[in-house]
Amino acid sequence: MTSPLPRRSVVLLGLVLVSLVAAPARSQAPARGHGAEAHDMELVGHDDLQGRSAYQPTIHAQRG
Repeated sequence: MTSPLPRRSVVLLGLVLVSLVAAPARSQAPARGHGAEAHDMELVGHDDLQGRSAYQPTIHAQRG
């Protein structure tokens, strides 16, 4: 029968190696808001309306 100490050290070494490999991948993830709060809220552009309303109706003449 073998001692459990070498087996534990191999398992511990494996866990340490997995955590060292996974840590850089975790740090490269882009920072995004807070889950549901950030859903469909990414800024894609900007339009300075200079105080004007964004709603500009278009009048279509109808002859009937």
